[in-house]
Amino acid sequence: MKKGKAIRSHDEVVFFPSAASWVEETQSWEFQVVGAVFDPVKVKMRKKLMVRLLRRFMKVPASELDCEIFRERISPFTANALKGRVLRIRVGSLELELERKSKRNGHFLASFSLSQDEVDLLVEEGAITNRVLYYELVLGDLDERRISGRVHLLRPRGQSVISDVDDTVKVTNVGNRIELLKNTFLREFSAVDGMSALFRGWGKAGADFHFVSASPWQLINPLSCLMEKADFPFGTFHLRVFRWRDQVFKRVVSGKWIGKAKVIRQFIERFPQRSYVLIGDSVERDPELYAHLAEKFDQQIKAIYIRQVPGFEMDDSRIGRIQSQVRETRFMTFDCSSELPADSPF
Repeated sequence: MKKGKAIRSHDEVVFFPSAASWVEETQSWEFQVVGAVFDPVKVKMRKKLMVRLLRRFMKVPASELDCEIFRERISPFTANALKGRVLRIRVGSLELELERKSKRNGHFLASFSLSQDEVDLLVEEGAITNRVLYYELVLGDLDERRISGRVHLLRPRGQSVISDVDDTVKVTNVGNRIELLKNTFLREFSAVDGMSALFRGWGKAGADFHFVSASPWQLINPLSCLMEKADFPFGTFHLRVFRWRDQVFKRVVSGKWIGKAKVIRQFIERFPQRSYVLIGDSVERDPELYAHLAEKFDQQIKAIYIRQVPGFEMDDSRIGRIQSQVRETRFMTFDCSSELPADSPF
């Protein structure tokens, strides 16, 4: 085992659902284990001051922050990132050590490969079901927690739905900064009506799902809970790295996240033989971002669907510009999920 610090009983570890790809040259499945480790107990004074600033942004009395939702939501933001942690995971009967320790910001990333024989064994052991590989963090003998993650085994050919989260499948109200912050830190998350049923129908037709969002990674747990509670299909998550020193709270969620296009582009380049549908909303830059990608990947991206958020609808001139830009890709706006094809978006 490499030198480094082990995970303590009060340290928090989160894993981000990722994708595995089949590599013909090596005849193996390659995937990454991605996540973050942090200490929620240790809060520095600078972050305490930021919480006061957050309250000021939301224009609420201090008493409103004295609730379980706020404490759970704010904890990953105020927590102390842990550098140099060594992590091991258990996949069925296999134990794998991450080759790199956690970085300064607490994030970790490790690449692994499994042969088809190893995958077949894991299927027999129940560690892989419905093309999803499940793993658990290896903890100390006295630590009874179960911290798990998953990897989706994506075939080279298939259908993938790349979806935004905020105001596309989750009610956030990005266009109103005060409401955005209250929905993020003070209220239960709620799903956009009809979207989970729509996605389930697409999933039954064979679609895989990938949620690419400007939401910060610190919201992965409540977002995952929402997806499970609302019965959305499982999918991979690709969230934004949020840092206190270069962000202000009014940009906790932002459709202008530059890295979003990069994430989608890299994903399509990794799975170039798959067909894609991009789904987002009209509040900020999803339509333009998706149109730019559709010009580059006109053979792979089959359709773009944009939810018209009340108060932030696309006007005719904006719609016309997008349609003229993506002549090879179907472009459609919708107000309700019932306007979209129920069986398959492809």
